[in-house]
Amino acid sequence: MNKGVILTLITLISCHAGPSANERPEQFIQRVRGMDLSLLRNVVIEARNKRDNRYHYSYSYTFVKGDTLLVPSFEYFDELVQEDRTYLLDLYQLTGTDSLHRDVALQVGKAYAQQLWSLYQQLQVIHVVSSRDANAYLTFTLQPDCEVFYVPNPATLNATGKAYFRQQRRVDAHWYYACP
Repeated sequence: MNKGVILTLITLISCHAGPSANERPEQFIQRVRGMDLSLLRNVVIEARNKRDNRYHYSYSYTFVKGDTLLVPSFEYFDELVQEDRTYLLDLYQLTGTDSLHRDVALQVGKAYAQQLWSLYQQLQVIHVVSSRDANAYLTFTLQPDCEVFYVPNPATLNATGKAYFRQQRRVDAHWYYACP
């Protein structure tokens, strides 16, 4: 094959912005339907920048026992923990005990951050927001004007939740979206 053609193909492939850039909500739902999304319960991830055709975040919020914990992104974990020791306090809280050795708390926190980062990269979305109310659903922002909702247990929806999802486009009892 011609070197020029190969170079053009490599350039086109590397410039691809990922599935969710042009992915319709139904396609996104089909792609992620089999994923275990339980790790995202009580988590908020908001992208802060885009580089290399991917969204990146510096930290996520994890809600544990009434507190909001700041967990550094795996991508920046070591750097952020060294810069700001308050992350370490949140990592101890994440483990559920303050009696762990510092290195163990860091290992547990980093493993958790790596799992979040990996799942976020697989999802290829801008934001992930877990509701903190009794309705317990996830919101995935595909584009600024396009959100997909996952309701793991529709039976837990209260009247407000049911009314809200009646206004959205329904794929099935677990998946909804609001996109133009």
